[in-house]
Amino acid sequence: RQPTNRLLLPAGLFLILGAFSLTYAPEAAYGARVLLSMALKVVMFACLVWSIRSREDFRDLLRTLAAVGSFCAAQAVVLVLGIALLGFQPVGEIGETTHFDVMDYDYNLRSYLPWGFSMISVDLGVVELSRAQGIFVEPGCFSAFLEMTFFATVALGALRKSGSALASGPAEASSSVPWSTRLMLGVQMVALVLSFSAAGWFATFVGGGFYLASTAGLRLRRRMGWALLAAVAGITIWSGVFTLLPDLWARVV
Repeated sequence: RQPTNRLLLPAGLFLILGAFSLTYAPEAAYGARVLLSMALKVVMFACLVWSIRSREDFRDLLRTLAAVGSFCAAQAVVLVLGIALLGFQPVGEIGETTHFDVMDYDYNLRSYLPWGFSMISVDLGVVELSRAQGIFVEPGCFSAFLEMTFFATVALGALRKSGSALASGPAEASSSVPWSTRLMLGVQMVALVLSFSAAGWFATFVGGGFYLASTAGLRLRRRMGWALLAAVAGITIWSGVFTLLPDLWARVV
């Protein structure tokens, strides 16, 4: 019960603060909708936590997340490469506009089912690539999903290594991550890169840094802390220079 409380108390506090923010939000109706969505996610997460009663239950959950994440990532990568190299053509379009005054959002999805959707492309100079989003409505949601499945796959690999060490002893246990786990991590990382989501890259890099720092020695933790700080600053500057400034310049001109 104590670990569960440690997870649910911060989540409850976050939701309370979110509800309080509705009192000064410019669009309270839209904010309430988002808050309800977050509350349902917390409830779903709590159900998962309470349903896990053993190490094997936890392993099964990680297996499911890793498998689903890898499948969706492979699906998105195939679509991006298919559009760029093989000339995949859409089978239909989905157009929907949600109106929340300053929060208007236009969903113009090109359907490439069964491979997924494409919403926006990125011109890299030598080639134009669609941003990977799989079956999600936009690349940002897809990258958020991959952040979860990526670290679930990392945890699955760590459990497999620890299980191997317990079964055969530290001297005989392999220090490398199982090849199947490395393959799933590689596919998900490629899809995350192709999503061109600066927020997704940032969150994954920070999460990876904290994971490595928590499993390393004190001296290595300090070095990794400085490296992580420099990388975060670099990613933030990069995303600002190459994503925000061109858009602002286009509006001014």
